[in-house]
Amino acid sequence: MDELEKVRNQAIGKEADPAYLEKFPIKGREDLMIPTRSGDALVHLYRPQALTSPLPAVINFHGGGFVKGYRGRDIEFSQMMASRENCLVFDVDYKVAPENPYPCALEEGEDVVTYLLAHMAEYGSDRNHTALMGESSGGNLVIGISLKLKEMKAPQPSCVICCYPPCDLVTDPAVKAGTKEADPMSERGRLYNSWYLPNGRNHEIYASPLLASQDDLAQLPPFTVIAAEKDILCREALEFAQHLIEAGVTVTVKKVLEAKHAFLVSRTAGYEEAEQVVFQTFRSFLG
Repeated sequence: MDELEKVRNQAIGKEADPAYLEKFPIKGREDLMIPTRSGDALVHLYRPQALTSPLPAVINFHGGGFVKGYRGRDIEFSQMMASRENCLVFDVDYKVAPENPYPCALEEGEDVVTYLLAHMAEYGSDRNHTALMGESSGGNLVIGISLKLKEMKAPQPSCVICCYPPCDLVTDPAVKAGTKEADPMSERGRLYNSWYLPNGRNHEIYASPLLASQDDLAQLPPFTVIAAEKDILCREALEFAQHLIEAGVTVTVKKVLEAKHAFLVSRTAGYEEAEQVVFQTFRSFLG
């Protein structure tokens, strides 16, 4: 078994928990095929039971180091949001590396977001009631997508929520961890980076948004950045939030004490605190 197969086989939360899903009833789930420059993209749409119009909407990008596909815990997270917040959740099952290295997921995501923002009325929502959200590698992608939309002068969502995002794919993960030798998490980070960015483009701001200038960041939509104290990505997430503030972007920042990477979707220590930040962002910007 090679390293990639091992990483994918050991992924946590592969299967959704039926008992958990029963707590959060929804009207239904359907699969959409959205046209992109790399072929159709699969998007899972979760519809709430509420019939209000326009419905708030969330376009979400899951985590997984850019190499793990859609998992049961992603189903749980999306259904919970749709049920608790009475919102549409479009969860993007983007193409993963190394089969589809950078910038495939970024460009696919940009195309999906552009399409959905232009067609929200067909689903009972509109762009002014839509959030863009991502966790871990998905957080990196939504930042990059926001930068791309700004560059193209394309419509933006009402707000962006990024949870424990990697914002610096240039620095060695072992340096981020503060160790001379790579620990298991930083060694895994090296693998993720090599699979996602085999082409040496890690200095591009869409891959490493910590390198973006104030001009690059200015006039982005409001951001909510959630960081986990016990995560080697914590510092760069907080630094990125500071860069946004310095560029004049409206920013909400939350560092959750004692939390570890992926805690929100994994529902480990601190996740309820982070959920409240996410829900408050929805209520503030989606109406």
